[in-house]
Amino acid sequence: PIQPKESICKKPGCMHEGTSCNAYIGASFLLATEHELYYFRADQEQSVSLYRCDLNGENRQLVMQLWDGYTTDLYEAYLANGHIYYTKRVGLSTQIWDVDLSNLSQSVVANEMGEEGVFAHILDIADGILYYQIDYGDPTLPDKSTTPPTLSFNNFGYDQWYKGYSTGSALYRVEPGKQPELLKEDIMASSFSSGCNGCVYYVSKDKRSIYQYDLTTATEYLVYTGEGPYSINEYTFDNRLIIHV
Repeated sequence: PIQPKESICKKPGCMHEGTSCNAYIGASFLLATEHELYYFRADQEQSVSLYRCDLNGENRQLVMQLWDGYTTDLYEAYLANGHIYYTKRVGLSTQIWDVDLSNLSQSVVANEMGEEGVFAHILDIADGILYYQIDYGDPTLPDKSTTPPTLSFNNFGYDQWYKGYSTGSALYRVEPGKQPELLKEDIMASSFSSGCNGCVYYVSKDKRSIYQYDLTTATEYLVYTGEGPYSINEYTFDNRLIIHV
């Protein structure tokens, strides 16, 4: 079993609520390497920036300013091979960005701003290649939350968004500095990849068959078929799926 480490802050009575505490971060999405932490934080001028610090909370430094807005627009972030990939909400759609830490530059990987109700989600990063999923939603459907479909994705979670708005999904891969490559389209992707064996799972358009798609080999397998309709639990572990009927 993993043993918990000692608390970074050892000041008696410290509430860990401000910058006087060396363990306090006050940020979103802590991303750790062997020697340092990266994190997103909103500055006073209403812009979001990337910061870094040592593992003990010392030597905090601004890395770069990312966008004008708030950390609530940030959906997910991953660190791999000297790159930070993050998904942020832009109006009724989303973008995936690639931050190259070697030269402190950033570029758009997936830009879906032209279509309302479109959501981009990072699936996996393997051998420097980013795999991601695009979900297409119908913004004309009745909105149970009085917010746009993309916002419902964040507020309700994927399962409810998928059942209420999704009209289809597509899988892509992209190498740093290159254009995205379409792997699979016209599917109903109803699960997230947790990096389990580099595979994602989805149901057929009629929601009666469940497939496994190997991201690195671009191979599809039929996992299960029946009367349906089926949806899949958002996360998969140890080659096990939880199927909802």
